[in-house]
Amino acid sequence: LELRVHGAGGLICVVSVDLASSLRDVKEAVEAMVGIPWREQRLLAGALELRNPCQAMVDLFPSDDSVELTLIRRDREQVKWLEIVEKQWWQLNQAPRHIRADPEVILAAMSQTGHGFHYAAEELQADREVVMAAVRQNGLALHFASEELQSDSAVVLAAVEQNGVALQHAAPELQDDRELVAVAVAQTGLGLQYV
Repeated sequence: LELRVHGAGGLICVVSVDLASSLRDVKEAVEAMVGIPWREQRLLAGALELRNPCQAMVDLFPSDDSVELTLIRRDREQVKWLEIVEKQWWQLNQAPRHIRADPEVILAAMSQTGHGFHYAAEELQADREVVMAAVRQNGLALHFASEELQSDSAVVLAAVEQNGVALQHAAPELQDDRELVAVAVAQTGLGLQYV
């Protein structure tokens, strides 16, 4: 797979990778060619930012021979906070508000233990994509989701699949939903007490 990486000034480099290569492998190849540390790279395919460092290229571009990517460089403060929270999620309580409003930082904090979503800025607690990722890491993160998303059956389902006790944080009408209750109880019998 040939990846043509562009920046604001035009073509930066062309890297060839195996389809089994991960996004992190791609970023390391770009780093080797142009010297931009992989943590400072944000790669976009069209308008879609490629975020999962473990995702294989074949999953992203199964039938392409050549792909155009755009590289945007992260600011150093974001890189610093990504490095901090990947090791010590609780440091989010010291992060400035704009960092707590950064979905990548919040999801990086949750990636190790599933904790940290309660420090997320309110707009992220109302962002369906971010909340889905959070509850898949730790179902109890549903507690900090907006009321609207606590009423979203797909979000609640993802939460109770991860931790049946998360049913307690679902909207009352969903606590009576047979399918959700069955999933919660199958995950842990403790889920039954929230019906």
